[in-house]
Amino acid sequence: MMLLVGLSLLNAISQTIAENTSCTVESREIDCGPLLVCALPIEHINSSSGGLVCRPCANDGECPGSEYVCQGRSSSFCAHKRLLPIDVNDLWGFAAVFLASILSAGAGIGGGGLIVPLLILVLAFSQHDAAPLSNVAIFGGSIANVAYNARRQHPNRKKPLIAYEVALLMEPMTILGALVGCILNKMFPGWLITVLLVLLLGLTTQKNA
Repeated sequence: MMLLVGLSLLNAISQTIAENTSCTVESREIDCGPLLVCALPIEHINSSSGGLVCRPCANDGECPGSEYVCQGRSSSFCAHKRLLPIDVNDLWGFAAVFLASILSAGAGIGGGGLIVPLLILVLAFSQHDAAPLSNVAIFGGSIANVAYNARRQHPNRKKPLIAYEVALLMEPMTILGALVGCILNKMFPGWLITVLLVLLLGLTTQKNA
């Protein structure tokens, strides 16, 4: 808990340091972080003079893409829009995640490798937001899978289909790995998370080919 609080404070300090530093549109996330925008200073917002700097957003138009809006009061930041009103992209995204969940359940995999890219490409979530949102979707799918398989019996032995003793041995390391992953998701930039995800999916595909 103290580590998570420390990381949150470190992230807030880094955002404060990045504010008003020079930036470019192409490297906005690297220069400014996920919350600030790369735009003209507030005092030059109605003119074309002055260089681009990292600062809080002033309106929705400064946020990257139509799915992001400017939120906050004292210090505004760009965040993904709320669910309502639902637009066409949301409907396509729901359908894609639904199909990905079907494929994941049938293949016996968690589904994060399919859902995270869909959240990024279709619903325009950032890498930092897509990972925890996919965890929630996987959690719901896991409950449904356990409820379906809990009463099933092993085809060759007189025991449940689910090896609960193996699950008890694996779960502590699974929880620890998830905690470490959440911390790294806060620390790593978005491009690094994307590269690691591509490498993981590539290795998985090669092993199963």
